[in-house]
Amino acid sequence: MSKSRRELIGEAYQARLRTDMAFRSKKLPSIKGIEFGIPQLEILFCLDHYGQSGASIKQLCTITHKTSSAITQLVEGLERTGHLSREHSNQDQRVVIVKLTALGRTHFEKFFENLITSIEEIVSPLSDQELIDLTQIDNKVADNILELDN
Repeated sequence: MSKSRRELIGEAYQARLRTDMAFRSKKLPSIKGIEFGIPQLEILFCLDHYGQSGASIKQLCTITHKTSSAITQLVEGLERTGHLSREHSNQDQRVVIVKLTALGRTHFEKFFENLITSIEEIVSPLSDQELIDLTQIDNKVADNILELDN
């Protein structure tokens, strides 16, 4: 008996969640050169995604599902170590924009290279075509999520 689409969706979600949880608990802590905790890495990944324009505290809250006070604490810690800078928006002085500093970018890029090395081991059972397919599927789902939100 074949599975319903709903059952297949549930299995796909569980597999994605299992992969994420296994990676976060088993691989992420062992990546060489890691000097950040997972909450700090979430902030750095977000800021890397936003690029030179940076991100507001509100945007970081939305993406990470953390409160503004939690984000502010994380940002202050990363600012103290020289990895981030904060400035007020030119359009609205009430809005604080957070950006990676040169040091933050350098350390993030080093971490990201080590991350890719770790992921190479994780995805070693996959062929190049399977990696291409996985990337295309992930991008297709992400694009759909963004379109549904509009």
